[in-house]
This record gives sequence, C-alpha cells and structure tokens, in this order.
Amino acid sequence: MIARRNFKLFVSFSLLVATFCVLSLVTSQKAVALSGSEFQPGRIIDDGVFFNPNSMSEPQIQEFLNSKVPACDTNGAKSKSYYYNSSTGRVDDSRDTWVTTSRATYGQRYDSWRYAQGLSQKGSSAPYICLRDYRQDTPPKAMESGVCNGHVGGNKSAARIIKDVADSCGVSPKVLLILLQKEQSLVTDEWPWGIQYRSATGYGCPDTAACDAQYYGFFNQVYNAARIYKVYAKSPNSFNHLAGRNNNILYNLNSACGRGTVFIQNQATAGLYNYTPYQPNATALNNLYGTGDSCSSYGNRNFWRMFNDWFGTTTGPDFYAQYHSQSPYPVINSGASRTVYFQFKNIGRAFWKDDASKFPGYLPVRMATTFPINRWSAFRASNWHSPSRSTGFFSKVYENDGATLASDQHTVQPGQIARFEFTFYASPDIPGGVYREYFQPIVDGAPNPYWDMGAWAYLDVGVHKPTYKASFHSQSPYPTIVKGSSANVFIRFKNTGPDPWLDDSDLTPGKQPIHLATSWPINRKSDFRSFSWPFASRPNLKFSKVYENDGITLASAQHTVQPGQIAEFSFGLAVPADTPSGFYKEYFEPIVEGAPGYSWNMGITAWLGVTVP
Repeated sequence: MIARRNFKLFVSFSLLVATFCVLSLVTSQKAVALSGSEFQPGRIIDDGVFFNPNSMSEPQIQEFLNSKVPACDTNGAKSKSYYYNSSTGRVDDSRDTWVTTSRATYGQRYDSWRYAQGLSQKGSSAPYICLRDYRQDTPPKAMESGVCNGHVGGNKSAARIIKDVADSCGVSPKVLLILLQKEQSLVTDEWPWGIQYRSATGYGCPDTAACDAQYYGFFNQVYNAARIYKVYAKSPNSFNHLAGRNNNILYNLNSACGRGTVFIQNQATAGLYNYTPYQPNATALNNLYGTGDSCSSYGNRNFWRMFNDWFGTTTGPDFYAQYHSQSPYPVINSGASRTVYFQFKNIGRAFWKDDASKFPGYLPVRMATTFPINRWSAFRASNWHSPSRSTGFFSKVYENDGATLASDQHTVQPGQIARFEFTFYASPDIPGGVYREYFQPIVDGAPNPYWDMGAWAYLDVGVHKPTYKASFHSQSPYPTIVKGSSANVFIRFKNTGPDPWLDDSDLTPGKQPIHLATSWPINRKSDFRSFSWPFASRPNLKFSKVYENDGITLASAQHTVQPGQIAEFSFGLAVPADTPSGFYKEYFEPIVEGAPGYSWNMGITAWLGVTVP
C-alpha cells in the first residue's frame, strides 16, 4: 500500500530526504555513512525491533517531532516558487509562468484551480498544522484477540495517538514514525496539507486505484497500518509474502522490470513486503539518497534508510527472546511441589540449543533466576539444573503459532517458541504468603552482557499452610456425551486434614463451607455446565454422599465430613449442540468457600475426560 504523493511532496522530496536531526534520547548515529550495499532484502528489520512498543515513550515521541520541525510555518509565510497561469488560474504546469509568492498564496491558488476543474480540494490553504502540534478526536476500538488490544477514544495529540496505537497493537512507535515519513513526509513537513493527514500511512491506497475513503484520517491511518502488520503476523499464510522461504518479489509495479528471489528471514520483513510489495533494484541502492531508474522502487529502501538514519540499526542481536506466555500463578501447599512453565519466542538471528542436543561449540539456552541474575531461588526443587537454573531443557518447541510442534524439539529456530517447564517446591520452613519469582532465558556461559536475551517474566507463587486438606479418592468413569445431551458424574475426595468439612445444609456460624469448584484456572466458567449447577463455576454446593474411610459405608451425618471420611460431589455435565467433536478435560477441586488469600485451596485437583462423538 503506497500513497501517491501530491505535487507539493514531489517537489520538496529531494530536500526532505537530506534532512537529518538527532535526538539523543531515542536515536543513534552511524559512525560512517549508510551504504546501499548494507541493505539485506530478506532482513530489512528484525522482529524484535519492529514489534517493540516500548522503544519510545509519549514524551520522547513528542520531543522527536519537535526536533524535526523546530518552527511550523503555520500561516504559510515562507516563499514558494512554482508555475502559475494568472489568466486561467492553472498551477504547476511547465508551460505557465514561473513565480514566487508565499506558501499560503500557492496553497490557496492550488485549491482554487482544482475546484474550478471540478476536482476535490486538497486542503492546501493556510493555516497549516504540523504533526508536532496536531490533535484530533479519536474513536474507541474494540479488542481483537492476537491483533490489537483496542483503543480508548478521546481528544489526543499525534504523539499520544502514535504511542497508544503502538501499545495496543504491539508495534514500535519508531516504525509508525518512519511509515508516516516515507508515505507522506509528515514528520519533517513544516506546512503539511490535509491530504497528507487524510492518507498519512498510505493504508488503503493501492497503486492501481484511488485511496479508499473509509480509511481516511490520521488516527484511522495509523491504527489500521499497525493493525495490518499484526494481521500479517497472525495469519501469515493468507498473504503473498512469507517468512522462512524464498519469495519472488517485483522491483516495480511494472512487471516488465522483473523479479528477484528473496529469502525472507523474519515476519517483520514479510510484513513490509505485504504492505509495499516491491524491492529496490541495484540503481536505487547505488543512489541511496536519490533516485534510480524507471524500474526502481523506493518504499522499502526508504523505510530501511530512514530508520537507520533516525534510530540506528534495524537488526537486533543474534540471541534475542520475546515473552510469549506462561502457566497460571501456582498455589503450593507447604511441603508440596507444582510444575510451571514459561514460553519465549526466538526473535533473534541465531537458533537456540538446549542441553540435550549437545551441539559442539554452541552455548546452551537455559532458564535462569533473575532480579538479581543468578539468585538462589527459595523454591528450587531437587531436579533443577542448579540453584539458579530451573532447567536446561526445552520441554516443547512450537512453530510461531504456539500450537504446532516443531520437527526438532531441542532446537528453536528464529520465529519458533520454546517452553521451559520446571518444578517449584515449597519447603515447610517457607511461611505462608505470596512470593514473586523472576526468570529469564540466557545464553549460559556467554560473558556479560552477551548472556542477556532481552526478556524476562515472573510468577506469583502462593504458599499455603492448610488446615483444610484433601486427597483424591475416586471418580466416575470418563463420560461420552452426545452433543445436545448430558450425563451425571461424580468425584470423591477424602478429608486428610484435622478439621471437619461442612456443606451449605449444616453450616455452623463462623465456618466456611466446602464446595466443589471449577479449576485450571480456578472459578473458570465451564462450557459443560448443566442447568443443575448453582453457578457457572460451582457444580455442587453440597455433599451428595458422605462415606466412612472404607468408601462404602455411609456416614451417620451426610452434611459433615469428619477427618478420614470421604465426600462425594455428584453433578451433571451437558454438551452444547455446537461443541466440536473431541476429547476435553474438565478440572475440579474442593475449596474452602470465602476463605481469605490462598487459604481456600485444599491442595488437590482432579479432572474428568469428556468425549464428544
């Protein structure tokens, strides 16, 4: 999607491409001049650089915009030379008279001439609002899973819009600034026209048709541009250019100019080609700050060149990670263990190896404690690699969708996702409470700071010193339930604590009842709940039966479970008619309803396998 620039932008382009300004907080200058020979068509920018919403804050964006336009020519007072025919009002034709007037006069004449021709006006008249000073009312946007987290509307500055969109869609503000510059020169223009804001990022502006009016407007353009890059990443097979394979990419809209084979190394580069589907030819790269020949294209060349000039390199380190997901926060009974995991995506250039691969001369990637790095964890288990290394193995390796297992389970290629699974042990001498444990993947054995892969995560670990305890006793067979029907099931738990359990039928004042709750995560709304459930996360609030410890003899009190006795929770499972066929696990656990903190937890979870034919 490339916006077609109006006449004003064409005549000023040669000046704009030579305008550079360094903001010390967010830019870096190359020691030597940038050369077209450095351009890598398959690696224009790394994922870790492109998809980094934290690369600039709102004040830094505003300061950057101020530095690019120290003074806005709001009233169009500066001079402008152009061709003008006073008798016809025609502007910008080499057969007319060359005149010099103010920019405001030029803009007014340009609008008037277009209006006389029955064409839409360009919004070329003064006053001019520079991007540094621009504000607009923005609409709310709903969240789209895996794409953008939505947007809260309001009257916002351009800097705020850029930052909010970057945070929502997970795209670097630097990328959005470069996009605004390469498409409409908005970052450096000191007298921008309305059409530049109308099609600010070139979104909805194909090369072969007029721009689509439904995408007009500055916010609309910035949001949709950021959004489409995430759509490219979420559904890569739906678009023409794919990472991890050879792609035949045109040099120009004119197919007679030919194509070149490019192995696209990452998703960010694939996204740039999906947005602007041309690669620069040799003449465009040889004249990096000028023009090439009739077969040259400049969109992706200019993106790379401007990013390097304004913000430094577009490529990240070889070993670079991005947080992907993790297990729920664990609650661990004192003296017990719980398995947890983190998942990190490889967004660097190099592959990762674990201890199982024993790859010669290659340092393994391991999960290390951090804050501070190499801290001895109080929750280390006996199977840890060391007191500060929870694991040196990938428990699973996924493709970039996070679901498909990779062919090699001990190598994580760029774009793939590694799961690090390990055990927490809550020693009996750890007081009850909640503890935050930090971890990060590292290149183990690399010298400081090269071990650091740029990502970390944490788990809040709840340590439970229970007075109410339970153990699993038995359950009904796994049911097979036809769509649109239901079945009755049960789970039995034994009271292994010192205190009796009470249900809602025999509740003593000051005591909390024992209920059966959905679990993994706790209080999950079950898709298989039947009409008999009291609540969407509570299959039963009463004991269906209470047995003595032999599991056969009924107890004398059917609403109290004494230590050593067994409670049965019976309930219905119903399968909605639109449920896909398959095998499902439904998790449940007994809880102390209303107990504070983590003391509701009784230390046991069970599950029923539901087959839907």
